[in-house]
Parts: sequence; C-alpha cells; structure tokens
Amino acid sequence: MKLAKSLHLKKFREEHGMFLVEGKKMVSELIQSNWSAVAVYTTDDLLAAEWKAERITQSQMESISALSSASPCLAIVKKRMSDEVDWSAKWVLVLDEISDPGNMGTLIRTAEWFGLHQVFLTSGCVEIYNPKVLQSTMGSFFRMQFHRFSHDEMISQFGNTYQWCIADLQGESLFTATLPEKTALVVGSESHGISSIFEKHASQRWHIPGAGNGESLNAAIAGAIFMSEFFRRYQL
Repeated sequence: MKLAKSLHLKKFREEHGMFLVEGKKMVSELIQSNWSAVAVYTTDDLLAAEWKAERITQSQMESISALSSASPCLAIVKKRMSDEVDWSAKWVLVLDEISDPGNMGTLIRTAEWFGLHQVFLTSGCVEIYNPKVLQSTMGSFFRMQFHRFSHDEMISQFGNTYQWCIADLQGESLFTATLPEKTALVVGSESHGISSIFEKHASQRWHIPGAGNGESLNAAIAGAIFMSEFFRRYQL
C-alpha cells in the first residue's frame, strides 16, 4: 500500500523504477502485453481469479488510487525504455518538448493507430509514466517502444537515415508536398514550437492548409493530421 501511494509522485517513480496503471482496460492491456507487473490489485472477485490478482477492499483501493474516482483495478509496473531502434520504418514520430500529458497520451495513441510501434522523445517531454499520459493512451502505451534522447543525441543517432520534417506556416502544403523516401516527423509543443536544433536541420517544412482564422492547431490534432497523411501516402 505504501509503495503504491508513493508512486503518485514522479520522484518516487524514478527512485523505485516503477509506475501505476489504473482501470480495467489499462490493466487488461498490461496483462496481455510483455511489460512486467510487480503486483495487480482488484476489488472484483471474478477479476482476482482471472488475473490471479490480489483482492483488496474498496477502501484500500481508494487509499492507493491516483484517480479522483478509484477504479476496481490497479497495477504496479516496472519502468523500461527500449535500447534498440528499428531504423527500417519509412517514417518515424519525434515528440519535441511536449509538456501537456493529454497531448502526449493522445499522440502515442494516434501513432499506434497509424501503424507506428516506436516513438522518439526529447529529454524535455513530459514523463510518459505520468498517470494522465497513461490514461490518455487508452492502452496503446503497452504496444509501443519509447526512446528518449537529448536534442544533440537525437540528431547524432538519426544521422542521414531520415530527413527531418517540421510544421511551418510558411512551408509547403502537406497535401501537395513530395514525401522523402524516409521521414522523421517532428511535433513540437504548442507554447514553444519546434526547437531551434530541429529548425536548423529540417529539410522539409510543411503546413496544414485551412480556411479559418485560428492562430494554430492543438499539437495532438496537428500531429494526427500529419500522421494520417503520412500513412495514406506511404501506404500507396
């Protein structure tokens, strides 16, 4: 109980190398994945038998839950990052300084929908084990691989394998641009935009055409439109 409660805070998630997963869907996705569960708790007798989980009371669940309304299922999971990068993919997603947990989780979920199995994160991104990030992925989290690098490490690791593509209001229309053979799509934060190092190395600058007067799109929405178009083009 004490360990589970401590994992509400980032510093203890880092100290113990563990994080919490809550909700029947999320815990079910965890159990079906190759991630390692340290412990699984539930208030449901049938789930306790099915998952071989520890049965606890509702009051105990409420005392360890990080949610405003405790779910009937909670698990403690070991953290991990992927060491090996799959460089065979035609395009990859790079999340640059994404600080909003909801946007991060939605981008991860969208990436999985469009067939990506790995996501690259700059060191300034929100922690992927943040409860709001996890809930926003709706289970996609457990089917993805994550790689976290500093900006310089990212440029060095990628080398000439991919051409960098960034969103730029002055760039070419996404819908008429010619896609390179291999592309690294960079999605930046709404508040700060794309980091200068990616601006410097970008060989492709595209914008999403629109008819309204809005200043910009939400980062997760813009990322989804880019990913949808990339999926359509690279599948042809």
